[in-house]
Amino acid sequence: KALRNGLSQVPGDARLVFKAATRNFELSGFELRELLKDFVATHFHMEALSTDAHNDSTTESRVSFPKLPKNSHCSAVHAHLIYIELMKKTGAAESDITELYETLVTISSSTSDVQLAWWCYLNYCLQRPTSSSSSVSSLIRRCLESAPAQRPLPAEPRKTWHDPSFFNRVLELLLSHIPST
Repeated sequence: KALRNGLSQVPGDARLVFKAATRNFELSGFELRELLKDFVATHFHMEALSTDAHNDSTTESRVSFPKLPKNSHCSAVHAHLIYIELMKKTGAAESDITELYETLVTISSSTSDVQLAWWCYLNYCLQRPTSSSSSVSSLIRRCLESAPAQRPLPAEPRKTWHDPSFFNRVLELLLSHIPST
């Protein structure tokens, strides 16, 4: 109920739209697709995407994120995750979704954003029936090796501390998907 109220008051809030898209929210598939389409149409420059859609050297199509306006006040990582959710809901190929996640984990800048991008990517891969255990293991290894864990100290932003909580969550996620023997 709180999420529905939030969406009615601030329908363009990237965090709220992302939560609505990824939780078991009381929206029909059509309503959710429309919410995602409206967000993407409002917050991205879609015309830039259509001109970049094809690689010049081949006829092969490559997927990429549309551009966010420079003065956008929405969370970039959440906006990109919403775009990925829209692509999933509209039947995009698994390879395109994977490529978008791969792009997102490399373009995200803050510790929290990188960790959120990795978390969503790992969950997506673990939910796919086509994911092999070796590909999931190598993806988790890449995540653990590349995701940052340093956070600024609240009192002294120039100093950092090592926060292992994300890595613990990733390992718990992995363990929850290992079949018991």
